[in-house]
Amino acid sequence: MKKTFLYIVFLIVFGSGNCDTYAQEFFPVLKPDASSSNQDYYFAFTEATRYFMTGNYVQAVTLYNECLRIKSTSGAPHYQLSRIFLNAGNNLLALEHAKRAVALDKTNKWYLQGLANIFQLADKKDSAVVIVKQLLSIDKDNPAYLMNIAGLYQELGRMDSSLKYLDLVEKRIGKSKEVSLKRYQIYEEMNLKGKALGSLNLSYSLDTTDYIVSGMLAEFYRSASQTDSAIKYYRKIYPEYKSEPMVSYSYAEFLLELGDTVNARDVLLETMRDDEISILRKSEYFLNLVQDNVQYELNRPVLDTIAITYLKEYPNDIRALSVYSDIQIRQRNYKKATAVLIRVYELDKRNYLALEQLLYTLNIQGKSDSVLLFSEDGLKGFTDRPLVYLFNGSAKNDLKRYNEALDVLNRGLRFVTDSALKVQFYSLLADSYRNIGEFAKSDEAFEKALRIDPVNIVIKNNYAYYLSVRGERLKFALKMSRQTIKEEPRNATYLDTYAWILFKMNRISGAKKYIDLALSHSGDQNSEILLHAGEIFLKARIYDKALFYYKKAILLLQGNEKKEAENKIRAIMMK
Repeated sequence: MKKTFLYIVFLIVFGSGNCDTYAQEFFPVLKPDASSSNQDYYFAFTEATRYFMTGNYVQAVTLYNECLRIKSTSGAPHYQLSRIFLNAGNNLLALEHAKRAVALDKTNKWYLQGLANIFQLADKKDSAVVIVKQLLSIDKDNPAYLMNIAGLYQELGRMDSSLKYLDLVEKRIGKSKEVSLKRYQIYEEMNLKGKALGSLNLSYSLDTTDYIVSGMLAEFYRSASQTDSAIKYYRKIYPEYKSEPMVSYSYAEFLLELGDTVNARDVLLETMRDDEISILRKSEYFLNLVQDNVQYELNRPVLDTIAITYLKEYPNDIRALSVYSDIQIRQRNYKKATAVLIRVYELDKRNYLALEQLLYTLNIQGKSDSVLLFSEDGLKGFTDRPLVYLFNGSAKNDLKRYNEALDVLNRGLRFVTDSALKVQFYSLLADSYRNIGEFAKSDEAFEKALRIDPVNIVIKNNYAYYLSVRGERLKFALKMSRQTIKEEPRNATYLDTYAWILFKMNRISGAKKYIDLALSHSGDQNSEILLHAGEIFLKARIYDKALFYYKKAILLLQGNEKKEAENKIRAIMMK
């Protein structure tokens, strides 16, 4: 069972730290007889720290390095440099400087704490344990270090060691809610439900006013299908804490699981209308549904109503509009999503994600004119985004503006780094080159696509079919087509391609077999497959079947294709 309440995360502040000690380390008071080099060092360090505090990291790094030039045995500049590089996201340099700081002073708690933090961020939990144990050897009475070691062992999956350190914490400070909750998490991971519940109940008994613990108990009983007990604890937190959205979301999900759609909807509607709850917290509900299929299916009965209410509360907020469009796309309501995405893009032309989603929803609806309109506008602001070029080229190809499609696709190809996306570019290029009769370039584009993705059956089917239409390299085309029907033996399009290649090779018996298979797998709803069937059975002199499929095809055809099919029908009827 997925839990809505987030377990309490224990953020351990290493040690108690003495402010005076910290000040003496980093802001030493200059003595009258201080040497010139010491004065230069302290001045540079003070200035560097001032720059660091104001966010001017470049100047701070320069001055801290100057400190190291003056006094290479000082750990303080290394410690500060590690903090700067950590803030800048350069974990490797941060780790290097943190290690140097500790090497220069192995008893400095600040340096050790900094190194332990970086090890944790780098997912080097074993190394972090070693450093925190060094801290514990310096400050044996600090329960925060014991708690941190317990947490690290939990993340490493060493549950027995984690529980051992939790016991040591309790010996120092006695029974506590925090330790009991940590034990609860561990027992849950170990699937020891009885012990988990015992720890959770102990935590509750130590603080009956904590709504988070009550919520965790409610969800524990909910996951155990103990409805009466779950209701007991939900009543302790709802409606008293209804302005805490995680309470409302959890309670609504519980009601939905019970089949109480009406009350669940009312709880969620009240949450969406609650002015005390921020838009970000309300958005969490929808974002969770987009990413979690189980939650999506559970909430589906109330989703439309809740989403509309949410949007009415924030009709001009880009975040709300974006979240609403995500929900509509998740529900495949592409028309609704498109209308909202147009508003988002018009409000913020720099919003690339909105443009990409808009082009996707328009494309999936077959609105080539609109895809062309918005992709042309997008190319003005997003000149290095390959997907905009791809959508633009696809629309131009659909609208039979083949030379323009080739131009934009070749320009966009320069920005493609993703292999899968490059395959799509080559596929469209192959189609556009074919449409203007540049068959050698079309084949070359197909070959490039298959070098990147040699098992792509869509590319193989299209390549094989185009070769069959031209009557060229039919053995090679048949081999590719055979691979597609081996992968998807019930795919009418692939079966039709295989049948048509056999027809072009004058292997009529095989062509009849595979066109029948294509027709039996919904191919009788496709005008092209019906025309191929008519042609194959006409060649086989099975005139009644040929007539039947031509007549069925003209119901789906227009223009010249329809006239050609009607001519075929008249010719057959004269035989």
